[in-house]
Amino acid sequence: MLNRAAAVWPSLASSAERWQVLIQYLYSLLAMFLAYLLFSLLIRLRPINALFTVTTLTRIYRRCREPDTRVNDLMPGEDQEVKA
Repeated sequence: MLNRAAAVWPSLASSAERWQVLIQYLYSLLAMFLAYLLFSLLIRLRPINALFTVTTLTRIYRRCREPDTRVNDLMPGEDQEVKA
């Protein structure tokens, strides 16, 4: 519809492209919102939750850290400058 309007009024061509980009962006946001909503609703079902629990890779790839490093070593001391 926007392409036909741009063909009739060539000055609307750039405006039609902007509207098309805006419509695609809003469609993408709506699609992501609906996907997250569907995921959050499905995760409440025990079989689906069990499926996601079994197939997650966090059991294999846990947080890695050097054995000699402590949490206090990662925190800046009084003599160190905090970088923002």
